[in-house]
Amino acid sequence: MNLYIQKASNGYQYVKIIQGYRDPKTKKPTYKVIEKVGRLDKLLAEDPNIIEKLTVRVEEMNAQEELLERQNAKEKIEKLLKPIPDSGNKKYPSRNFGYLLYKNVWDELNLDSFFCYRQKKWPKLELNLRDMTFLQCVSRIITPCSKLATYKKQNQFLEHYDFKEQNFYRVLPYLATLKEPLEKYLHKKICEQTDRDMAVVFYDVTTYYFESVTEDALKGFGFSKDNKVNLVQVVMGLLIDNNGIPVGYDLFPGNTSDFSTLKPILSTFKKKYGVNKVIITADRGLNSKSNLLEIKKMGFGYIMAYKIRSSSAEMKGKVLDPEGYTTFGENYKYKVLPYENIIKDKETKEPHRLKEHIIVSFSSSRYIKDQKDRERLIEKAERLVSRPSNYKSEMKKGGKKYIDINLNGKDIQINWEKIKKEQLLDGYYAIETSELELPAEEIINIYRKLWKIEESFRVMKTQLQARPIYVWTKANIEGHFVMCYLALVLQRMLEYKLDRANLKITTDEIIAAVTAANITIVDDDNYMRLEDGDTFDKMLEALKLPQIPSPGKVNRLKKQM
Repeated sequence: MNLYIQKASNGYQYVKIIQGYRDPKTKKPTYKVIEKVGRLDKLLAEDPNIIEKLTVRVEEMNAQEELLERQNAKEKIEKLLKPIPDSGNKKYPSRNFGYLLYKNVWDELNLDSFFCYRQKKWPKLELNLRDMTFLQCVSRIITPCSKLATYKKQNQFLEHYDFKEQNFYRVLPYLATLKEPLEKYLHKKICEQTDRDMAVVFYDVTTYYFESVTEDALKGFGFSKDNKVNLVQVVMGLLIDNNGIPVGYDLFPGNTSDFSTLKPILSTFKKKYGVNKVIITADRGLNSKSNLLEIKKMGFGYIMAYKIRSSSAEMKGKVLDPEGYTTFGENYKYKVLPYENIIKDKETKEPHRLKEHIIVSFSSSRYIKDQKDRERLIEKAERLVSRPSNYKSEMKKGGKKYIDINLNGKDIQINWEKIKKEQLLDGYYAIETSELELPAEEIINIYRKLWKIEESFRVMKTQLQARPIYVWTKANIEGHFVMCYLALVLQRMLEYKLDRANLKITTDEIIAAVTAANITIVDDDNYMRLEDGDTFDKMLEALKLPQIPSPGKVNRLKKQM
């Protein structure tokens, strides 16, 4: 219901309470008058605050009507409820309809067409490639689990699937062969639907482990970012665009260093997309002299985190020099330092001189964080000094960096001089870039977007549970990652659409709302929507999709999105 002020032919305005509805015959929206309140000028003469009071009254009427509708719906459903034949109980199947948001993205990317076209080339593939891929992708987002568990849960959605268990494994080698064409296809579609800017891409590396100790050409032991030091793993390098949407990825053997992944993935990227000028943005873990030189040799630029604490005394002096900083308020300042990076080519042994800018910034919030981090390390160091027997039992990290130990291994003490020197650099951060023409503010803003790729890895590892990996052959592993990659694209595209519709919502909140969007099937074509909060409805509204009524018709629900 709404408060409505209507101007009549006699020139006066009349206040009414109306209710909108859709005419059952014409199917057009119309309204009916619930109450004629009176002439506006007379109402205001009697009470200047009448409009505010009427507004509150209408809100209360709407709340009462909503409560009544829920009670009526509950009574209607209870009448519909009846035991399922031969079930032996009165439970009714629950189905998720939240996945339809991902189906909407899937359809906009026209992925049905992509997979149907590829299936024609494999006449011996005895399964529906399109449906199997979609099922595994949305299952990976909503209820991530093993292939066996996905098989058992395949009918948790509105659509009815009847895949055999082996199909969930047999599809993986086919998906593996589609990695390259799928990346190219998605790139084209995403460029059509977003403002993808290939001039700046973000790159990072992570590891995915197996519950196994058996090595082969792909699985191997290496530095684990999940602290799974006794398990084999694979290494993934991921590129994302300015919107946080994946552009492409590559897999490397488990013992590949982060530094070694950059050159092959950039070569593939340049060949695949035909781009000549790209700025690679990455964190300090990929900032090595050899990597910077390779990037420049390929004609690309870079924006990398710079390790101030590992820099020369001269550079540290320039950082701490108060001259040259541009200040924003009391909490932030930055300055640009011209820098020549001299790098020796490993192949030709010739030196290369790279002209760079080191953009140094200081923030009070970072200063406070650095102080707190150091306090924790000092506390740990003090515990180790007080109990030297613990020193050898711990790995060389944390508080040990502040401890000096003599040759006999018995006399240990805290190096307070080292702590004092490190404290001088608290609050400072630096970025190293080849882009001399870009303003410092733009460089800083570009680098700040790097958190999106770190979140993408978190989403794949946590929400999508891409690890641990439960398939073992090379083809199956590669197919598993194609499916995880596509699931991440669907998630990020949904986030992009919601963001452009001005609905600011996190990845966690989206997945939680989609997962909670369920109905109970009460007979062949009737359902009752379960309580799931209002986040899902807000997403529907932002995407201009129809709201989900309760109760309702199952077939109508399938069609309306």
